Amino acid sequence: MGWTKESQKSTSWFKEFLKEQKVIFLIFFLQATCFATVFFLADLPLFFYWYALQVGFFLFFLLMVFQAFRYRKKWLALKRLSSSSLDVLLYLDGAETAIEKQYEQEIIRLAKEIRQLKKENSNQLTDQLDYFTLWLHQIKTPIASLSLLFQQSRSANPEVKEMEKELIRIEDYTQMALGYMKLEQPGEELDIGREALDPIIKQVLKKYALMFISKKITLKYEPLETVIVTDRQWLELLIELLVSNSLKYTPERVNVSIYLEQNDQLIIQDNGIGIRKEDLPKIFERGYSGWNARRIEKSTGLGLFLGRKICRRLGYKLSIQSEINQGTTIQIDLNQKRFQTYD
Repeated sequence: MGWTKESQKSTSWFKEFLKEQKVIFLIFFLQATCFATVFFLADLPLFFYWYALQVGFFLFFLLMVFQAFRYRKKWLALKRLSSSSLDVLLYLDGAETAIEKQYEQEIIRLAKEIRQLKKENSNQLTDQLDYFTLWLHQIKTPIASLSLLFQQSRSANPEVKEMEKELIRIEDYTQMALGYMKLEQPGEELDIGREALDPIIKQVLKKYALMFISKKITLKYEPLETVIVTDRQWLELLIELLVSNSLKYTPERVNVSIYLEQNDQLIIQDNGIGIRKEDLPKIFERGYSGWNARRIEKSTGLGLFLGRKICRRLGYKLSIQSEINQGTTIQIDLNQKRFQTYD
């Protein structure tokens, strides 16, 4: 089978070469026909015609062999260029004719323009990422200040509690945007270490305590004694995204369970509205919101998308099982496959 593929590759250039030589073959045939007509009308001995035809065919054959070698050389050079980087085009130097030199100079000029545009776009993207990252870090300061003010002036006023809930949502969206910007930046380093899982989960639950209370959601969670090797910041953001997503699409007076199964399988389970079967294959796509998500409130469609990217970065596997009006089970396989710097 391998031999067949190789032979097809080696003969593909020859087929193309023969197609391009159709005019030369036609000229040779017409020339032979004209000579035959002249010999026939002049009543000359055919011996001389056959002799001239053989000499002409021999010279024609040598010309075709020479042209075929040149054609194959250029064909292979183009194949190598197609699998090389753009910078290789800047050093083209193999033109043999004037027209080829013109093409070569034009390709070099276009390659320089493309490289310059890529550099400008890269610089512009880096500037934008730096600006938005700085802005997101700065906006977190007034959000933290407002959160502290709400905590210091606890009130039974429903309007104040609603304002505090909306502030938590603003903080969520800000944190989500900041995580997205960091994930899009190449070379983002991981701070790997041995981390206890229980304090990370409790920190997330403390953040969303008001949401649990306001929706009268029953939380089922037992302290865990598991220690894993991970990046604490990214793992905390991952759990925040998944818990927030569960709370967002969970009606009042339901249950949310967080527990650890055997083989380090972290489970976040609820008996909320669930996800339609036809939506499940698409829930990890950027910007995708299922039918239930769109029905309840406007959704960014970034939560699960970012969750999967973070899992890939940390070497985890994220999977979701759900049934409509039955609930959703999110499973994070904490068994490390490998850390990933780039997606």
